[in-house]
Amino acid sequence: AFQNDKLYVTFDPNESRYTKSENNESTMKFVALAVGQIDTHFIKTFKKQIIAACTNEESSACFGRPIITCENATDTAVILVRQAETSRVIFDGNCTIVEGKEWDLVKSAENLVMRAYSIIE
Repeated sequence: AFQNDKLYVTFDPNESRYTKSENNESTMKFVALAVGQIDTHFIKTFKKQIIAACTNEESSACFGRPIITCENATDTAVILVRQAETSRVIFDGNCTIVEGKEWDLVKSAENLVMRAYSIIE
């Protein structure tokens, strides 16, 4: 999936799991940090054109952005970043899903980057 020059990085801006963490902070910041990790490495090292996308247009932050999901992106590479209880990276055809809870989501993004560098399998 990463052979394409263009790479969509997408997330759900209204995901109900963006609640408050133990420190009463929004967990959305962890999605932003994970996306930042992915963007930085794929732009600078792999010279990819990163296109910020959303899975829906229900948030003002997503107006005018492409609406990309794993289901509707059949001919392009997509990285979906989302909060989840389990930390993991899932490769599913042209869609890569990066999951985790709070700091573990950022670690999952770093795991994806290390896989791209072929540091780990």
